[in-house]
Amino acid sequence: ALEMASNAEKAANLGSWSWNLNTSKVSWSDNMCRLHGIEPSEYKATFEQASSFQHPDDRDYVKHQIEHMLAEKKSTPFEYRIITTTGEHKWVEGTNQLLIDDKGDIKEIVGTIQDITEKKRAEILLLDEKKRLRTILDMVGNPIFVKDNDHQITLANKAFYTLFKMDEKDVIGYTLVEAVPEKERHHFLKVDREVLDTGKPDQREEELTIEGFTSTIITSKLRFTDEFDCNFLVCSILDITERIKSEQALKESEEQLRIITDNLPVLISQIDKNMIYLFANQYYYDRSLFKSGIVGKNIIDVIGEDTFNHSLPYIKKVLSGEFVSFENRTTNTKNNELIIIETQYVPHIVNGEVESFFVLGMDITERKLAENKAIEAFEKLSNAEVIAKMGNWSWNPNTNEVLWSDNMCR
Repeated sequence: ALEMASNAEKAANLGSWSWNLNTSKVSWSDNMCRLHGIEPSEYKATFEQASSFQHPDDRDYVKHQIEHMLAEKKSTPFEYRIITTTGEHKWVEGTNQLLIDDKGDIKEIVGTIQDITEKKRAEILLLDEKKRLRTILDMVGNPIFVKDNDHQITLANKAFYTLFKMDEKDVIGYTLVEAVPEKERHHFLKVDREVLDTGKPDQREEELTIEGFTSTIITSKLRFTDEFDCNFLVCSILDITERIKSEQALKESEEQLRIITDNLPVLISQIDKNMIYLFANQYYYDRSLFKSGIVGKNIIDVIGEDTFNHSLPYIKKVLSGEFVSFENRTTNTKNNELIIIETQYVPHIVNGEVESFFVLGMDITERKLAENKAIEAFEKLSNAEVIAKMGNWSWNPNTNEVLWSDNMCR
């Protein structure tokens, strides 16, 4: 029977002991000795030697457990560390039983310790992994949470607690359905249930109201099944409220800009560094063959290859960061008439790089034609004076300035 008990202890990796409080005798089983790294023949049956194997940091804890057991006459399992004679550190779990005499006093304590080192190492590794996971999740700016099949939250990061303005103790183990309005509550629970039951991931834009303030969010949800076939829902939340506000403000600003530019008699456009149109005002459309769809087109497809080649040296300058001004002569694609455009290229610089350039074009065709006619008329008048052998002059009494024609001088 003793041999069977010894073999059972070896198989279970445990040892047994007893402590007679009347005689102070401490007895260890053979395997109890081996767990501590000593041979049974070397063991000295004293309480002090037994205590000497306990880890220095755990001795007060073990002493407290024994004192509590003696005072309350009640024993509970507890874990502590030992150091063997070879210096090996082990975790053990102690289980005790009190033997009471006829007077109700404790006469002896018998117990076992089991080597749980591998189990404890696994627990520590798991705890470290959880800490690493917690650290990683807390570094993520977006709220993340995990809930079980009963919709109870089992894990959440700091961003989630901040979003709901709650502490961890008020979140873990709860569904938080009471924290949102009833309409949103039913919606969230319905979507979560579908993901948990079907395993089909879900991503959507929706509203979340907390303490009367409604945010626009994008939720991404997927199902995770652990090794015990338990389903969990993992969800991340992206708050896009400010982004939507910014997009709306940008849209309104673009609409206002569109209204202003569409009512100016000026050709206005924006072209990126890849020669693609980003913007064109209504006047630009009115003066081209395109009624719509200029945005996204290549510049050559809009202004033609000849005009592009004429403009290319100026385009290169503006893409180098220079402000450029020149006259561009082209043909009206509608009636083949000459058009003279006073053109300005303005670079759009982002982070020190030219990303695009603005084109401002003023149609000066009529002004140029009028200037040419005036020059022609002046030349005809000058030729007539030469033929008639006459000259003309003028005098401004206010400035006392006198002007003579060329032939008057001759």
